[in-house]
Amino acid sequence: MLTEKNIVKRAAKKTLCITLTAVLFAAGAVSAGAADVTIDYGDTTLTFDRNSPVLANGDDAKILREQDPFADARFPDESLGSAPPLYVLNRTFLFEPVEISDEAARDYADIVNSFAREVPEVNVYSMLMPDIYEVYAPTKYSTDQLRSIEYIYKQLEGVQPIDVVSALAEHAADEKLYFYTDHHWTQRGAYYAWKAFMDMKGMEVPPLSEFREVNTYFTGSLGNLLSDEQKTLLDSTTEQFERFSPIYNTHAGVFRDAAMTSYICDIEVLDLGYNSYMSFIKGDNALTVIDSDVGNGKSIAIIKESFGNPIAVWAVNNYEKIYVIDIRGFKDGSFNIRDFYEMTHFDDLLIESYPATIAHDDLRGFIKTLL
Repeated sequence: MLTEKNIVKRAAKKTLCITLTAVLFAAGAVSAGAADVTIDYGDTTLTFDRNSPVLANGDDAKILREQDPFADARFPDESLGSAPPLYVLNRTFLFEPVEISDEAARDYADIVNSFAREVPEVNVYSMLMPDIYEVYAPTKYSTDQLRSIEYIYKQLEGVQPIDVVSALAEHAADEKLYFYTDHHWTQRGAYYAWKAFMDMKGMEVPPLSEFREVNTYFTGSLGNLLSDEQKTLLDSTTEQFERFSPIYNTHAGVFRDAAMTSYICDIEVLDLGYNSYMSFIKGDNALTVIDSDVGNGKSIAIIKESFGNPIAVWAVNNYEKIYVIDIRGFKDGSFNIRDFYEMTHFDDLLIESYPATIAHDDLRGFIKTLL
């Protein structure tokens, strides 16, 4: 577990900017004392506390691996650069760091617990994952998402936590679990999270080798924000886009309303016609209903943002009926989880969130409107 590392954000901006420490020292933009390094960029100030080391005895590799599950995947300090308003890591990854305050973590846990109280008949699960920055960035610049995830899980009541961190840590050093130029995880990363969930439930998930793999190349959402000059900070702005087709046949459609009376269109669960993250359940629709011929009679409701889209693709291999509810789809308050359960009688409820959803008041509020 990562401990005692804080990034203090003293502005209302949602994106943070940083450049290599050595460059900033040369430019006079960094002030350093015995305790910390402060980096100023416009109206945003980042403070990295040097007197609160992640590990009590410094560089001991054995203890590093024990306390930081992603120690073997992290890049060295000098690999960190910038392409404002984004970070650049190892001339490969683009990302925006996200810090989760204790207040936000407590509020999020309370919201999730409310779902368990609203639908006590079902099994409720929480799936939280770190973002790419927390997995690969140098340890000294950690935003401590792992501590926040652990804190939330300890506050849950009537909700079963899924250990995604351990599942990702097993593969982070050797496999591509997050996109380089996009803020999402890959379908492979989502697979290991889904497998951790199914292992917990005692349900079998076929190995990746049994799925048909269809690869292409793309530039992700963050890569498309770069200027021509900023693109030179990356070795490549194009990356491989790995996709795995479901084993079972499916039929899926999207709706505007919780009552499923306002139908929009049929979709492919995995649409190979898109050369983007839209491949997964055609993006973020209010309500997506999927039928799988897995034939086990099991059903699940998934409350999610976009990190949950590839999760829904994996779900068709274990559930006959999947209801996918996007947290931004019912801002008008027209969705109520209790009413939806009375109509559908799903067996399991999975609430998925990535760090930005937990950290930002508006995104947490969208989840709350589903109660």
